[in-house]
Amino acid sequence: MSDRADRGSQPAPYWVRFRAHYYLARRIQRQSPWQALATAFAASRARHYGRSTRKPSEALVRIAADGTLWELTDAEKAYVDKDFSPFDGARPNIKSKYQDRTALGDISGFIDRDKAPPGMPVSPASKPS
Repeated sequence: MSDRADRGSQPAPYWVRFRAHYYLARRIQRQSPWQALATAFAASRARHYGRSTRKPSEALVRIAADGTLWELTDAEKAYVDKDFSPFDGARPNIKSKYQDRTALGDISGFIDRDKAPPGMPVSPASKPS
């Protein structure tokens, strides 16, 4: 089975999207190299290819420092829905596994609802005090 078939509906890797957008900007849209570079960088960051996808705030829950799961507050929803550069140190800590820890050893962060441990209750969002 080919690698492409294994990925299913996942988008192509970043560098593949980048090269395709750069070629499109240079050859078809006739942009200068610098314009094409900026256009390709911005366009290749989009991973959904125009399909309707859930916002991160609809798919994520917050893991508190004690390991409990919580719904997101309005401020947290705005924070995780914001576009961040991959090099931004202030981007949210979205975990791939519940057990993952931060560099400081904290378990806190955000995780997809589907990847949370089964049977673990999700508490409602805490009220701002």
